[in-house]
Amino acid sequence: MMHAPFTLASYIAVNYIAVKLWNKLEFRNEEVALQRTLSAINILKEKCEEEGITDQEYEHLEFLLKDRWVHNNHIESIWRQKSRQIWRKLGDRNNRFFT
Repeated sequence: MMHAPFTLASYIAVNYIAVKLWNKLEFRNEEVALQRTLSAINILKEKCEEEGITDQEYEHLEFLLKDRWVHNNHIESIWRQKSRQIWRKLGDRNNRFFT
């Protein structure tokens, strides 16, 4: 009997690696991106207070403010998911009653 060259175990392993890489690329840099956005916002706000900004810089500032909101929501979502995982893993005092 011949074995299939691509078994279910190897398929799962390949997908596990792909998901880990995607997760690392997509979500690990969220806090770094937020810090970059905040520093760019501070630079534009300081420039606005000192000498004023052009319409193009104002539009860029609005974009950065929206981007900050998106980054904050992503980070909060990640923390909410992590806390939910911890709660499910550790449970609470009422778990025995409901199971």
